[in-house]
Amino acid sequence: MVVEESLFPSLDGRLKKWIGGSLMRLIVKHMLGLILVAAIFPSMVRGQDSLCVHFNSLRGGVHLELVDDYYINGVLPLTICDLRPGDSWRLFMGGMGLESRTGYLDMDDVGQGSIRGSRISTAFRNMFLPGWGNIRSGRNASGWTDMGTTVCAGYYYLVEQMEYQDMKDSFDFLNEKLEKAGTYDERVRITEALHVSSRAINVQNTHRKRALILVSALYGAQMLLDPILLGNPPSWDLDAGGTILIADTTPRSRIKAFIYSTIWPGRGQFYQGKSTRGVAFSALSLVAGLYSLDRINSYDEYASLYETEVDRYNNAVSPLDRDYFRDRAARLWEDVDEVKKERDTALLILGGIWGLNLIDTFFPLDKYIPSSTASLEIDPGGMALVIQF
Repeated sequence: MVVEESLFPSLDGRLKKWIGGSLMRLIVKHMLGLILVAAIFPSMVRGQDSLCVHFNSLRGGVHLELVDDYYINGVLPLTICDLRPGDSWRLFMGGMGLESRTGYLDMDDVGQGSIRGSRISTAFRNMFLPGWGNIRSGRNASGWTDMGTTVCAGYYYLVEQMEYQDMKDSFDFLNEKLEKAGTYDERVRITEALHVSSRAINVQNTHRKRALILVSALYGAQMLLDPILLGNPPSWDLDAGGTILIADTTPRSRIKAFIYSTIWPGRGQFYQGKSTRGVAFSALSLVAGLYSLDRINSYDEYASLYETEVDRYNNAVSPLDRDYFRDRAARLWEDVDEVKKERDTALLILGGIWGLNLIDTFFPLDKYIPSSTASLEIDPGGMALVIQF
């Protein structure tokens, strides 16, 4: 049986009828071919399907948050999709009465998830810019506090260093004048001024060293304390099939908070999630500490001036000079006694703030607040975009 071609026109014939031109026919042919392939083998067009990871925990109330270009968070157990091989997400975990943990969720080439810590990267960032690593790891309050306290302490050291350099320049200038002095009286006067200047330089050098110790302590503590003690990654494990990632954290400890706040006021509060109080105790301790250092330095200065007048009194020859230097020493001793009271008061204030900071660690804040204000929460019943006010 012969079938006429006109009864069943070919695809090419239909394209010739619908579309004019060979180029257009070629384009439409390929488009139809891609549509057919996509209908039969959709994965060849979409690429590899996204992966789903089921997160679980050994305890209830654990809140998980993943951060990349957007936030995904929810309470465990939780299944999260849209994860692809090679992806890396910043991961935050916490919960009511639980330690906050940070790290990275990595998806390997075969689609299996794992969690790694961020201690090293946090420490390196803190080393280059104090507080940067903490901010990057999600601890914004402690990060900005670190940055502010280190800048203030650094400025204090810079002032002490500049004052020391000015005194040293004055001492060098007096030495030059001594070399050019023409008379005996002038040499005696300049020598006495050099003695006083040398004593003042030694006192100021002590001030400079104290400021340097303060800056070094703050820098070293913020670079190491947070990454090592507060930057722990979640403990995790995979089930036998490798499809469920069990991530977990531990309950907050009052003892840990007490130790952290003993090392650095406010650190225990940050550990307990009391960020406002952590910033307050850190700032108050810094202000009280700098004021105490200033009073200690003033006491050293007045004590040095008093000792200078005592030396002049002991070296004086005439009774008139001895009476004059004795009166000056007596007035300076009154100043020394006054500054000593101010120093002791400043140290008591610092100790009081430190003590309140330690007492506060025994009253944990059993509340967990996600770090993001907008999030995508997913649970077995569905998902929702949540905006916090």
